[in-house]
Amino acid sequence: EGYAFFYLLSRTPEIVITHSDLSGINLTKAKLNNANFKGANLASVRALDADFRNAKLTGACLKDLQCKGAKFDGVRCDFFYQQEGLVGRYPIKGRLAKGEFFKLIQEKQKRDGILKPMSIRLEAGKDDGNFRKIAELIDESAIEAIFDPYLDDKALENLKKLHKYGVVFSNKVKLLTSSDELSKQKLSDFFRDVVKDVETRRMKRGEHRRFLLLDDGSTLILGCSWNQISKNEVVSIEFKDFDRDFFNSNWKTARKIWHQLL
Repeated sequence: EGYAFFYLLSRTPEIVITHSDLSGINLTKAKLNNANFKGANLASVRALDADFRNAKLTGACLKDLQCKGAKFDGVRCDFFYQQEGLVGRYPIKGRLAKGEFFKLIQEKQKRDGILKPMSIRLEAGKDDGNFRKIAELIDESAIEAIFDPYLDDKALENLKKLHKYGVVFSNKVKLLTSSDELSKQKLSDFFRDVVKDVETRRMKRGEHRRFLLLDDGSTLILGCSWNQISKNEVVSIEFKDFDRDFFNSNWKTARKIWHQLL
């Protein structure tokens, strides 16, 4: 059935397959230019080297889409689902910015060709499971910078635990906070156990967001503070420059409170 569908697609100039269940079929090298997959279920579809240029993917389920080598230039995708049954909408609200889907899927193709979940939900009372979920979301990216206005010794301990779950930190890490509850001993321990070069700066109070800047250009947005991850909160990955620009701007004017280099 999958190969018959592939045969049809490869010979149809304009394809409209909205809200169809195509899960698990083989679309390897299929010509899907300008196809309309709005609301379609593409879970576990094998689409290696397929041509999706100028296709419409808004509202499609892309769980475990195998897309290594596929072309996505000009794709229109305002949002997509990470799980079947209209579950795991990304972004949770609103629409993807122009070109954001292309940038996101390009990064996933570099890693392993599979579009992995871009958001997860933490659960109260399940610290180990929460650490594991965050580690899987970060995947092979390295943490370059940490912004948490409530950063304290407990938060540093939790970040060290994240490291034990396989999360990599860059050789040089920047910590930006508004908190005055960090001890030099915990900072020194963090430096000794996790990174080679870490600098901490304090900015003025008033901001409440929490996020990590990763070396692939993405940002991990954390609903709760690192000093307490045992909450029912959403953690998501974004490929936008808003938080990176915010961090860099405030880093320049923030007061240095600690720096150590191995």
